[in-house]
Amino acid sequence: MLVNVPARDPNRDRHTRTEAYRELVPDRLASYGYDLHPHNRARDPHGLYFAGGTIHPGGGLPMVMLSGKLAAQMVLEDLS
Repeated sequence: MLVNVPARDPNRDRHTRTEAYRELVPDRLASYGYDLHPHNRARDPHGLYFAGGTIHPGGGLPMVMLSGKLAAQMVLEDLS
């Protein structure tokens, strides 16, 4: 899951808080009724992969490219 954080926020050090945010953000969203299960690989049908800005929204073209790379890596893993 991509969580945008201001690049220069003196109150938040993203490098030391990564693990905390990894649990905090989904828990906070769940408290509002949102249950997120982000996946690049579909459970059914087998062999369906997702890539693009809607899979990892908010980061623009770099995130779209990274999403495609992750999907390609999953395809290669599943083929081997």
